[in-house]
Amino acid sequence: MNVSEIDFPENFRSIIRRLQAAVQEKEVRDTMTIEDDFIAEINDYEHRIAESEKQREEALQQKALEQSLKEEALRRQEEERKQKKKHYANRRTLSNYCSAWAYPLQKWLESWGWNWRMWSGWGRKGGKYGI
Repeated sequence: MNVSEIDFPENFRSIIRRLQAAVQEKEVRDTMTIEDDFIAEINDYEHRIAESEKQREEALQQKALEQSLKEEALRRQEEERKQKKKHYANRRTLSNYCSAWAYPLQKWLESWGWNWRMWSGWGRKGGKYGI
């Protein structure tokens, strides 16, 4: 059989080899079989290496995603902490401002008979004015 494997596509070459092996003597047949096994083994190794590299890339991407999510969470926590700090700073300033007029207002309301403790949270004992 005088056929060149190169003239055919890759997926038909194994068929051509088998046909040639059937025609050739036993020693050539055995050599061709070993070559086919060797090529199949090399293809299997290439597939394993490609799969391993793919898994490694996916693991790196997952790790990068987790890192970015962690950094985002830390950034949000820092932003919340800054907002709370700003809120409490504004609150202290407001309470200082309110205390300047709250006590006189309380006295004025009491002078008109208003029971302000019933309507406000100022009725706690041990407050700034000892009420």
